[in-house]
Amino acid sequence: MLGYHAEQEKALWLEGIAQIDGDTAYASCSEFNALFKVDLKTGDCTYISLFPEEHVNKRRLFIKAVYVNEKIYFIPASASAIYVFHPKTNAFERIEIEENIGENPYNANAKFA
Repeated sequence: MLGYHAEQEKALWLEGIAQIDGDTAYASCSEFNALFKVDLKTGDCTYISLFPEEHVNKRRLFIKAVYVNEKIYFIPASASAIYVFHPKTNAFERIEIEENIGENPYNANAKFA
């Protein structure tokens, strides 16, 4: 999805997008570590936060986002954990992923791709 950050006058490539109502979605930026709130009518994006404990310049952190029970679950591509975002409070939870040890290790940059 292509969004627009009006303050920076910059187009943003977004993935890991979860729509929470008819007008609003939240998405991770595919170019760097950032969570944006997206106005679905205008395409305008508002910066919310970095994902905690993730490098600021890491690309393609999340492959998918799912909205369930007023929480958004961000499923990692290159991120080190699953993140749960609470839109009402702007708070995060972090669900650790065990290291894959054995004969078939996963690709660290595409964990669930």
